Amino acid sequence: MKVKHIGIQLAKHFLHCNDIFTDVICFVNHKVEAADILHVSTETVKSNLKNKQLQEIPAEIQRLQHLTNLNLEDNAIQVIPRWIGQLKNLRVLYLNNNSIKDFGPLTDIANLEVLHLNDNQIEVIPASISQLSGLKRLFLNNNSITVLPPEIGALANMTYPLLAGNKLRQSDILSICL
Repeated sequence: MKVKHIGIQLAKHFLHCNDIFTDVICFVNHKVEAADILHVSTETVKSNLKNKQLQEIPAEIQRLQHLTNLNLEDNAIQVIPRWIGQLKNLRVLYLNNNSIKDFGPLTDIANLEVLHLNDNQIEVIPASISQLSGLKRLFLNNNSITVLPPEIGALANMTYPLLAGNKLRQSDILSICL
């Protein structure tokens, strides 16, 4: 195994297996241990950085162009970086139980199908939500949302958003379910 260090927090290992290269990324600081490996293969890519006391989404993740599933639950993330839209293959994103107020940059992830944002500090659903045309499931339980934008009705593939524990009127919720 050869190790190439990229930055202070990231070690990139190249493994050769049956003439197929598989990239494995691991963060090497006290909060994200070497065992927290982001497995990257030619077929599927999943990353689990749940409960790692992260205050921001590690910039190294933007290099994972084949990433399909990313779990960043139970951290202290407050801001979604603009570069997140570069993750064109991302399908499922878990950001539950952080301190996020604005998820606007997530609406640039064109292929996103499932978005978990429960238990954050979100007050507004951005009008740009309509850009997520492939979104099937949206989890926004236990935030501080008071109004649903009309653009949420443009999400034809979404079964229904989960919005329990917000400050919405029942008539607002019914308007998007009908």
